[in-house]
Amino acid sequence: MNQRGSSLQYGTPTRAQAEELVQLAGQAFAFDTAQWLSSLDEDGWHNMRTLTDERGVLAGLVIQDTAQWFGGRRVPSHALTALLTAAHVRRQKLGEALVLRALRESREAKVPLSVLFASTPTFYRQLGYEPAGASTWFRAPARSLPSSTEGAQYVPFSSEDAETAQRLYRSFAAERAGLLDRNPHFWRTHLRPYDGSRRFAYRIDFAGQPEGYVCFQHAQPQRTLVVQDVIATSIRAGRAALALMSHHQSIVDTVLFRDGPQGPLHKLLSDNQARPEPTSEQWLLRLTDVAAALAQRGYPPLEARLELDVLDASLPENAGRYVLELRGGEAAVTPGGAGRIRVDVRGLAAIYSSFSHPSDVQAAGLLEAERADVALLGAVFAGPAPFIMDTF
Repeated sequence: MNQRGSSLQYGTPTRAQAEELVQLAGQAFAFDTAQWLSSLDEDGWHNMRTLTDERGVLAGLVIQDTAQWFGGRRVPSHALTALLTAAHVRRQKLGEALVLRALRESREAKVPLSVLFASTPTFYRQLGYEPAGASTWFRAPARSLPSSTEGAQYVPFSSEDAETAQRLYRSFAAERAGLLDRNPHFWRTHLRPYDGSRRFAYRIDFAGQPEGYVCFQHAQPQRTLVVQDVIATSIRAGRAALALMSHHQSIVDTVLFRDGPQGPLHKLLSDNQARPEPTSEQWLLRLTDVAAALAQRGYPPLEARLELDVLDASLPENAGRYVLELRGGEAAVTPGGAGRIRVDVRGLAAIYSSFSHPSDVQAAGLLEAERADVALLGAVFAGPAPFIMDTF
């Protein structure tokens, strides 16, 4: 797919252009490009996008085709990563042009959400993104973790036999907000990472029935156990996961693990032993197709009618008036209505994910509505605190 804008071309790069983009990424993000270059033959470059002209690759990014869970429903989402502009053409708004074309590509592909982690949040917020969830690491002394296995059996597994772990993760994610419906790339980063580092993965079974898993690596010489992925679908599986971490205390002092901001895992520890890391991040969300995003999300079992007037300066085709009507929690979205709730697309993203209550969005100047409509909006989009357990 190629789109022309003045002399710029947007689209999937050739092999040579993909290699050029990887080299630019190595310069921009200060990493050794050998590993990424060697993976092109295995993984391809179909999900890379570049802006090019006669000078070569000027800017680029990578699109991971995935989905996120909201209200128990899977909503298609494009995860953007590795966005860069070549050093010699920065401050020419090429990054803005690249992102807007990627957003329109998502919209045309009927992918109503776009998600990313931002090194420069201001830039992305100007393009309609807004903080919409957390990615939190917790640190705990290994000796503080419970040691009882709760009768669990720990069964080793690898990327070649990860189907059960994938099913457990999907069950866990569907009951929460924001988590990715991982594609093969994200599973590989946990179980067979591109940097070749060794990962150890164990399923947590009770009487032969799987209820969770743990995937970790050792960080030496820091004497730290880094738990890249841990899922527990029951309280006893959560305690057993913590016990498996605890059993390493003869060789590690500290355990780092991912968890939601409200648990469940760190809530199983007493005396506030698990503390969030200062390096934890927020992720940003953008609605590329308001009507589709509203229609595909899950909702509480309510009867409600919301008449929205959505403002979107960056994607004018996304703006307009929409009626969201719920009957027993089932959503119908139609154009029109009186626009009683006037909301910027940024504010809508934060409300959509359940990250921000509408009253807080209103206080930030991104929402105008009567008190009753603000309260109803809060009830419709109520949900668990959104989080992601992946890095991109």
